[in-house]
Amino acid sequence: MLRFFRHIRKNLMEQNKTRTYLLYAVGEIALVMIGILLALQVNNWNQLQQLKEQEKEVISALYEEIDTNATILGLCMEDINQRIAVIDTMQNYAGPTYANLPDNTLHRWLGAVGNIERCAVETDAIDELRSSGNLNLISNRSLRRGLSKWNTAIMTMKSEEADWSQEFSSILVPYLNKWVLWGDVDYLFFKDDSNFSPSAFEIDENLMLQEYQFDNHLNNTRWRWARIRDRTDSLSVIGDSLYITLKKELN
Repeated sequence: MLRFFRHIRKNLMEQNKTRTYLLYAVGEIALVMIGILLALQVNNWNQLQQLKEQEKEVISALYEEIDTNATILGLCMEDINQRIAVIDTMQNYAGPTYANLPDNTLHRWLGAVGNIERCAVETDAIDELRSSGNLNLISNRSLRRGLSKWNTAIMTMKSEEADWSQEFSSILVPYLNKWVLWGDVDYLFFKDDSNFSPSAFEIDENLMLQEYQFDNHLNNTRWRWARIRDRTDSLSVIGDSLYITLKKELN
């Protein structure tokens, strides 16, 4: 093709057709420019398609993670509500009147409430998106804002759980140490584990229910779990909204 153009130029120059040659040269330059522009356009189109494919992969991963977390959060809410229900039951028995509960009843309740296991929401996809700086791959601005709210809500819930864990370890456990036989608590929850056995000591756990300090701890614990429940519920609501938006983006 290049030899063909050179041949035309040579003929025009030999025939001394300067004006025609200039017009031809301009046309040739225009063709080259058009070729370059077309090549750039094709390249840009390819890059755009690659970005769209990456965006779809990111959205798909987020969709699966949000879907999984919906189940996890539902189980966490059930667990939190059960703990609050146990606290409410203990508060019904707390007071100056001797409760006369059967042995280990309070130990069993405290074991259920004092568990500091946290809601294990999955964050691999959102963490990868944040750490890689690929949030801008998502073209939907509303979705980006929703993901930002989701991430903030996760951190808020985890912070609340961490506060409870710290409070339980540093405040509640030292108080309970004089009233609770932790060996009995472990044995009640892990009877099938040969590493645990009942405590050799005996204690009347009903006496703790007659202490106003214990009632104060119950109130503080219920307030803490209510806050965790609120944070977990807020996260669940944001997740439900994100799930709908992500599903639309994939369709």
